[in-house]
Amino acid sequence: MATIQNVVSTCKISQNYINLHDIPEKIKNAHYNPTKFNAAIIKLDEPKATILLFSSGRFVCTGTKNICDNKTACENICRLLDTTCFSEYKIHNVVGSGYVGHCIDLIGLANTHKHIVQYESEIFPGAKIKYPNSKATALIFTSGKIIVTGLKNEAEVHAFYNKILNLVHNNIY
Repeated sequence: MATIQNVVSTCKISQNYINLHDIPEKIKNAHYNPTKFNAAIIKLDEPKATILLFSSGRFVCTGTKNICDNKTACENICRLLDTTCFSEYKIHNVVGSGYVGHCIDLIGLANTHKHIVQYESEIFPGAKIKYPNSKATALIFTSGKIIVTGLKNEAEVHAFYNKILNLVHNNIY
């Protein structure tokens, strides 16, 4: 079973312009340095999340472990900004990971499934699995660790993870 590691979403608050220089004074754990990044970075404790707030009123919410916490973090940032609503809430990525409990032969996996597996150990220590016509990607490591990304909800993460488990089954040692 995959464990959800990160949910990334975007939203827009009702204000069309935010003076980002004021954000660190208004919100605890907020930082803004326009010479480094053109957004205020806000760390929330509950739920644990990071918000990248842009002057347009758009923001990115990342770092939550499930979609419910992600939406709650978006609601919390709106309260902190003294605005009551947000719109255009969209999940962009749900990342999951798991461990098969054994090592995986990445060379064998790549040789068996050349059409969907890329493995170049000199460039990256893991194999990349990408199915045609799918936005989902899996990273497989010799240690047995599997990371799945590019999906929009938790059910898709679990289904894709199980598909990957079936694919690597014959290459476990």
